[in-house]
Amino acid sequence: MQLPDVLCVPVIQGSTVDIPCSYTYPSRINGLDTKVEKGFWFTELNNDETVDLTTVSEYSGRVQYHSENNDCTLRISELRERDSAVYKFMFTTNQDGNYVGYPGVTLTVTVVLYLVILPTSGSRMNTTLRDKHVILIQPPFLLQTASPV
Repeated sequence: MQLPDVLCVPVIQGSTVDIPCSYTYPSRINGLDTKVEKGFWFTELNNDETVDLTTVSEYSGRVQYHSENNDCTLRISELRERDSAVYKFMFTTNQDGNYVGYPGVTLTVTVVLYLVILPTSGSRMNTTLRDKHVILIQPPFLLQTASPV
């Protein structure tokens, strides 16, 4: 199974991330054709059992699996800081085989605060900080073009 150890791209709260993954398995075991029956991602064990992320309420509607041609890429949308975790992919075959991508992929979601300083009405851009409004914005946000001062 091919998984990156650590996702080395900035992952910002509110954005979407794809964790790339692909796998291979023996086409035949003991003379019998092997087929993948199920593949899923998980982050932790619950009573020594793996739990498919699509069944976890915190991920409801936010996770998608690619499952064609041995591609097991995970997409998580609307990222939250609490999504920071080690993600592992597991698939099972008709030959009682369970395969897990260890050690997994470490994902760290960062909360980014943007500081925007706007001049007060009628003032010039070089006024002192005490004359400005300070606004903290957390993504996702929409930037609009402001009229010139």
